[in-house]
Amino acid sequence: MLKDEIIISLESDKAIEVKAIDLREKTFIADQMIIASGSSKRHIASMAEHIKEKLSKKNIKVKIEGIEQSEWVLIDCNSVIVHIFLPEIRSYYNLEKIWDFQIDNKFVSQEKN
Repeated sequence: MLKDEIIISLESDKAIEVKAIDLREKTFIADQMIIASGSSKRHIASMAEHIKEKLSKKNIKVKIEGIEQSEWVLIDCNSVIVHIFLPEIRSYYNLEKIWDFQIDNKFVSQEKN
């Protein structure tokens, strides 16, 4: 599974606080979001490049944004979006709080009726 391959890559590169969030019932932009931190700009850039290399070998197109500054790198892997931050940038934007909420399926099914 793509999510698992990305997490394995991040963990082998010593990413800090790797978190996966299921987006399937929250948005149509992706199925999964993975958030991690790196200890330095160089560490973040290296992790992003490793993900790109590993997925390119499997013919998965990857788009990377922010690698020049490497404070916050976004990696678009189609069904999985990866964010790698410096810890202080991650704390400031707090994407976990924005995306890690539960959908009340009872409310959703009532809306459809």
